[in-house]
Amino acid sequence: MSGDPEQTHFSDGITDDIIIDLARYDELFVTARHSSFAYRDTGLPPVEIARELGVQYLAEGAVRRAGSRIRVTARLYDPWAGRDLWSERFDRDLTDIFAVQDEIAAIIVNTLAGQIARQFFRRHSASGARALDAYDHVLRAHHLIQRVAPEDHRAARELAEQAVAIDPDFAWAHALIAWTHVMEAALRWVPDMPEAYERGYAAAARAVQLDPDSAWGNAALGFADIWGSRNPSRGLLAMERAVALSPNNAAFRGWYSQGLCFVGRSEEGLAEIELALRLNPHHPPIYRHFRARVLFTLGRSDDALDEIERVVTAMPSNTNGHLIAAACYAESGRAEDARAAVDAARAISPGIGLANIHYSTPYQRPEDMARYLDLLARAGLPE
Repeated sequence: MSGDPEQTHFSDGITDDIIIDLARYDELFVTARHSSFAYRDTGLPPVEIARELGVQYLAEGAVRRAGSRIRVTARLYDPWAGRDLWSERFDRDLTDIFAVQDEIAAIIVNTLAGQIARQFFRRHSASGARALDAYDHVLRAHHLIQRVAPEDHRAARELAEQAVAIDPDFAWAHALIAWTHVMEAALRWVPDMPEAYERGYAAAARAVQLDPDSAWGNAALGFADIWGSRNPSRGLLAMERAVALSPNNAAFRGWYSQGLCFVGRSEEGLAEIELALRLNPHHPPIYRHFRARVLFTLGRSDDALDEIERVVTAMPSNTNGHLIAAACYAESGRAEDARAAVDAARAISPGIGLANIHYSTPYQRPEDMARYLDLLARAGLPE
């Protein structure tokens, strides 16, 4: 929408990147490039464009350049309600025009995908709709698992199972079922963690069997393999495939950072979580948990503690967050705080102890596991 012919190549490049990357998200239907570009100079009212294209939302933006600086504006608009849902302005130096283009497109893509998912969930939650098809069930389940809370994950699994009942070959639904099982085991929300991992692995394997190119299916398979300690090397390959299928999906990069950390590649893991934080400036608190885990594993307990103290406030049911905090406190000589963090973890997961830490923290390097267990023992975690 810039109206500046000199900036057409730049704005077209960003728009192409946004369309391509949004289309990688299973939860979105995105109109093709030629359809979008056809409306640039028509002057049609937004609701007419949305009606002709058969879409719920419109994303639009503009590019303006002044010397070596460029300004890109973007917004997400609901033409049916006649209101903006999100808008942002990006000011950058054009030292590397392609890097700037990639950065802006990636941030916009993550933000748009999140905003659209939230709007969908609010709309259907408010309406109390019951006659939802399989896709609608999965979209609602996908939104719920972002909250990382036990009750939300149970509700998400019920929705995904309903989607499978409607469409047994819906790969994404199987992937979300897998994700909820593995997350429950990884965060110690269930008493039988091995069983949860097995259920998660079976559902993830089914998702990938149905659709080998499902980013969520590959991510879930990697999650189950690494955290369930079935086959960490294979799991990391599955995570890498998920990232390759959806490279600007910040969530996949966040989980990939943890996989790298657990197999002894924490420096690479730190780079991945830093990228995820840049890709999604409005990230959920679990991203800070990811960063804290990597920093702690790298021996940077003080930096990790700055992150994890915020995480446990935002995610009080995150057992592993409390344990990371306990280890960091113990390493810093803060015995009383370490003990309190252990008590908080055991209040959520009463059966937690040194003997079963590996179910939620699958370090593959003996030295990483030994250090973690030693610090948790010093913090007061029983055998």
